[in-house]
Amino acid sequence: MKDNLLESLNTPQREAVELTEGPLIIVAGAGSGKTKVITHRIANIIRLHLAKPDNILALTFTNKAAREMKTRISSLLDSSEVKGLWIGTFHSNFAKLLRIHAKTIGYTQDFTIYDSDDVEKIIKVLLLEIGLTPKEIGTKAIQGRISFLKNKLISSQAFSQEAKNYLDDVVSKIFLKYEEKLFKNNAMDFDDLLVKPIELFKKEESILKQYQEKFKYLMVDEYQDTNYAQYMVIKMLSEKNKNICVVGDDSQSIYSWRGADIENILRFEKDYHDSKLIKLNQNYRCTKSILAAANSVISKNKNQIKKELTTENENGEKIIFSQLENEIIEGVRVAQIIRELKLKYGWKNSDFAVFYRTNYQSRSFEDGLRQNGIPYRIYGGVSFYKRKEIKDVTAYLRLITNFSDEESLSRIINYPPRGIGDVTLSKVILKAREENLQVFDILSKPASFGFSERASLAIKEFYDVFHYLVEISKKCSVVEVIEKLYEKTKWIEYLKREESVESNSKILNLEEFLSFATYFSKNKMQEDEVLSLQSFLQEVLLASDLEEADDENKVSLMTIHSAKGLEFPVVFVVGLEDGLFPLSVETHKELEEERRLFYVAITRAKKRLFLSMAKSRNKYGNFQQTLRSRFIGDLDMGVVCLENGLPLSELFYEEKERNRIVRNGTSTEEIKKPVWMESDFELRRLRKKIRGLNILPDSDAEKLSSVEIRIGMSVSHRIFGTGKVIAINGEADEQTALIMFKNAGPALFLAQYVSSNEPFNSLETICKWASDLGFLAIQIPSWDARLIDLKKASESRAYCDEIAATVARYGMEISELSTHLQGQLVAVHPAYSELFSAFVPEKIKNDFSAWQKWSTEQLIFAAKASRLLNLKAHATFSGSLAWPYIYPWPQRPYALVDEAFSELARRWLPILNKFDEVGVDLCYEIHPSEDLHDGVTYEMFLDKVKNHKRACLLFDPSHFVLQCLDYLAYLDHYQERIKMFHVKDAEFRPNGKQGVYGGYQNWENRNGRFRSLGDGQVDFKAIFSKLAQYDFDGWAVLEWECCIKDAEIGAREGAEFIKKNIIKVTERTFDDFSGNHFLNKQSIKKVLGL
Repeated sequence: MKDNLLESLNTPQREAVELTEGPLIIVAGAGSGKTKVITHRIANIIRLHLAKPDNILALTFTNKAAREMKTRISSLLDSSEVKGLWIGTFHSNFAKLLRIHAKTIGYTQDFTIYDSDDVEKIIKVLLLEIGLTPKEIGTKAIQGRISFLKNKLISSQAFSQEAKNYLDDVVSKIFLKYEEKLFKNNAMDFDDLLVKPIELFKKEESILKQYQEKFKYLMVDEYQDTNYAQYMVIKMLSEKNKNICVVGDDSQSIYSWRGADIENILRFEKDYHDSKLIKLNQNYRCTKSILAAANSVISKNKNQIKKELTTENENGEKIIFSQLENEIIEGVRVAQIIRELKLKYGWKNSDFAVFYRTNYQSRSFEDGLRQNGIPYRIYGGVSFYKRKEIKDVTAYLRLITNFSDEESLSRIINYPPRGIGDVTLSKVILKAREENLQVFDILSKPASFGFSERASLAIKEFYDVFHYLVEISKKCSVVEVIEKLYEKTKWIEYLKREESVESNSKILNLEEFLSFATYFSKNKMQEDEVLSLQSFLQEVLLASDLEEADDENKVSLMTIHSAKGLEFPVVFVVGLEDGLFPLSVETHKELEEERRLFYVAITRAKKRLFLSMAKSRNKYGNFQQTLRSRFIGDLDMGVVCLENGLPLSELFYEEKERNRIVRNGTSTEEIKKPVWMESDFELRRLRKKIRGLNILPDSDAEKLSSVEIRIGMSVSHRIFGTGKVIAINGEADEQTALIMFKNAGPALFLAQYVSSNEPFNSLETICKWASDLGFLAIQIPSWDARLIDLKKASESRAYCDEIAATVARYGMEISELSTHLQGQLVAVHPAYSELFSAFVPEKIKNDFSAWQKWSTEQLIFAAKASRLLNLKAHATFSGSLAWPYIYPWPQRPYALVDEAFSELARRWLPILNKFDEVGVDLCYEIHPSEDLHDGVTYEMFLDKVKNHKRACLLFDPSHFVLQCLDYLAYLDHYQERIKMFHVKDAEFRPNGKQGVYGGYQNWENRNGRFRSLGDGQVDFKAIFSKLAQYDFDGWAVLEWECCIKDAEIGAREGAEFIKKNIIKVTERTFDDFSGNHFLNKQSIKKVLGL
C-alpha cells in the first residue's frame, strides 16, 4: 500500500476522496480529474479498511473506463488489496450478478446475451409470423421502441394494455412474442441486463438485501448519462447503506437520444436528502482561452448546476473561426492547417482531431486529408466485433455453451458452406418440435427422421464437427477451441480459395480474433483466473467500445458524441451552421443539449481550437446558403478571432445592419437567397414523353411535310431560329419532330464522370443526371464502352439513332465524340510506352508496333460514327514524339524536331483525309503534354499536313494559363480554325520554389493547377465575348479536372456558370429600332427630297 495516496490531489479532490460516508455527488467539470478522484476514493476506502474490495461496486459506461480504473487502482495499492473489486460497466457487472441467480428467474447460468444484430434478426422473423414484412414496418423502429420500453421498465404485458394506435399494436404483438422467444432460447438482450436485476430484486427481496449488505460502497461514473432503469437499480442497491457516490457533469449530458435523463443528476440532492455536493472546477487540460470560450457557451444554459471552470495553464493562442465558401473548401482548409502546424511545431498526426455533428460530414474532410497526404482514421466506425466473420465465430462459441440458441445455430449451420439451406434447417427445427426433442437430437441422426441422403450427409458433417468442438471445450483452453474451430471447419482454407481482397481481410480478422483470445487468456492467468469460454464470450459481447491502438499516428475524424472522454492537443470543430449544429432546436430542452454538445467539443482541446463553417452546403443535390451557428454568438469575443486576425465581433456588424434594414421595412429576401439555385432552362418545357420519345407539344411544332425528316437534319423556325432534329414521331402528315434549337451550351464532357457507380455507369442514367443539372448536351468519350460501342457506331445508323434517341429522351443532344486517349497512341514515344499501355486492348498491350495501327483504326471509326451521328467536329490529342526534347539539354540535333513533326504528319494525314471524306472537323486540343502545345507547334504541324482543312483546334484556356500564354490573342490568331471549346478553369501562381514545370508535384500541390469554373484565373467573360465576336457556333463544353472541389459540385456549378456567360448576339441594332429603318427606293428618294 502506498503512503502518499492524497499528496497529488487538490483541495476539492482531496475532500471528495476523504468524504467516505453518506451520499455524495461530485460535479466534475471537463478535464478536472474525475477518474483520479474515483480511483483514489476507492483506494482510500480499502486503505482505511472500511470495506473489502468485493464490497465495493463501481459502475462505468465503457469497458475502456473500467479498465483504466482497474489499472489506476492497482498502481495505488498492493496487488493483494484489489482482488475481487466489482469494477465494470453496468452491463458486465449485472450480467455477472444474473449468472449467479439466473435460476431464480427461470434461466440457466449459461444464458446467451444477444446483441442488436441478433435482436434485429429475431424481430424480422416475428414480423413475418404476424403477417407483416420489414418493408412495411422497419425492424429498427420496433427494436428501438422495445428498448425504450424496457429501459422505462414497462413490460410487454403492461404495454399491451396501453397500445393506442396501429404502430403501438404491432409493437405490442412483437414485444410479447419477442420476450417469449428470448426466454425459450435461454437468452437476454443488453437491456435485460439492466431490467432483469430489478425483476430479480423485486421477486426475491432476500437477494436484494444480500447485495445491499454486500455492496457497502457504490460508485457511479458519468451519472448524467444514466437512464431510468439504471437510476432505479442504483437506488435499490444504495437504499440501506446510503454510501453512494455519483460522479458526473450535467454540462456533458449529451445522450438523451439513448435514453439518458439529465434530471437524474439534477435531482440527486432531492433523492438523497443528506447528500453533499463537491464541485471539481480546476481544469488540467485546456488553455485559459479555450476554457473561457467553454464557460461562456455553457453559461447560456438555464437548466444546470452552476459552475465555472478555472485553470492554471497558460493563456494559449486565440481560438480561430473560419467561414469557408463550402464544405469542400472547409475540408481542404482543415488539412492545410494541420500540415502547417505539423511543420511549425513538430506535432504528430495523432495530435489532431476533427469533430463534426453528424457522420455524413466526414467525406469532405477525408478528401481534404487525402489530397494533402495526411493519414486519418474514422474513430468509432464499424466495430471489429460487428464484422460478419467475427460474429460467425462467436455464434459457434455461443452454441457450444448453449445448445438452445437457435439464432446462433441458424447463423452458422451452413457456414462455411456445407449444403444446408434454410428449408432444411426449418425442417430440422419443426421435426424437433413435433418429436418433442432437442434440435441436436435430430442433427445427430438426420436419416432416422426422414431426411434425404444428401441432406443427411451435410447435416451429419456439421454435427460431427460441432460435437468434436463441444467435447474439446470441456478440457481445452478457449484459444485451443478457436484454433480447432478454424481447423475442423476448414474456414481459412475456404477463404483462401476465394482469392479476393475481402477474403484476405477476413482471414486477418479471424487471426486477430485468435490473438485477442490469447491476450485475454494471459491476462486472466495473471489474475489467477482460468478463462472460461462463457466468460470470454461475455467479454467479446461487451467489448463494443474497444478502440484502435493509441499509438496509431493518424488524424482522428469523429462525431462529437464519439469524442466524449477523449482529448487532443489540436481540435477542429466544423460545420458550425444553424440546422446542422445546433441540429435540432424544436424545443428549448433540445437546444440546451446541443449547446452541451458544443461545450463537450470545445473542452476536448488542450492547446489549439479551430472552429469553422461552410457558407454554402450541398443538400439534396443543391448548394444552399447556410446561416452561422447561433453558438458562435455565445463565445467569449475576447478569446476568438477570425483567420485574418480580426476580432470575432467584426462578423456581427452584418447582423446589426440586417436588423436595421428590416426595421426600416426593407425586404431581406436577397440576403437569404441561396448561393446556388437550380434554374429552369428553356428546354425544360419541351419534355413531354410520347411513346418513349420527347416530342414537342403540338402547339409548338411546325409541320415539315414538304421534306423528308430525319434525325440530324438542320431546320429553321420563325421564332426559335435554327436547330437540329433529334427525335421523330408519327408518320406522313401526322409526323412531328423534336428539334433542339441552337444554343451554345452548357454541354458536359463525360470523361471525368463515367464510372462503375450509379448514375454514372450507363448512357441512360448519366444523361438523366446531366440533364437534371441543366446541361443541354454531352460530349462522349468514345473509349468507354459503357457509353458507346465505337466500332458499332461507325457501321450502323440504326445504332447511332438509338444513342441519339437515348440522349434526346432527356432533352439533350450529343455535342461531339472524343478520342483523346486513342489520339495520344497515334504517336507515343517508345520511352513512355509502359505508361500508355493501359489505354490499349489487352491482346496488343505488349506489342508496341501494333498500337499505331489500332489507334488509327479507332480514329477512323470515330470519323464514321461522327458522320452517322450528324456531328460537325471531333476532339482528340496529337500525341507526343518530340515532346520529351522540349527543353534542349543535352542539345538536340537540328533536324530532330523537324523529323518528329514530319513523322507526326505522316501518321495523321490518312486520318485527316478520312475525316474530310465524312465532312467532320478533327480538332486537336492544345495541351502542355502534347507535341501540339501552343500556336507555334500547331503551325509547324499545319505546315507538314499542307494546311489540311480538317486539321482544326479545340480551344481550352486552362492549358494556356498553365503555360503563361495569352489565350485572348490566341483566339485572334486562330479563330477560323477553332471549332470546339472546352470551358475549363486554372490558376498559375509562380513563387520562389515552383514555376511552369511544377516541380514534379501532384496536381493539388502545384502552383499551376486546374480549378472549378470561376475559382481560377481565366477571364471567361472576355473569352465568351471574343467567341461571340467571331461568331463561334460550337458548344461550350464543361471539362472538369479541379483538384479541390468535388466533381459533382463542379458539374452543377459549371452548368449555371456557362449559362450566365453565354452571349447571345442581338439580331437588331440601334438602327433597327426605328419603324422607318427599312424603306423602299422610292421612299428613300422622298426622304432625301429627290
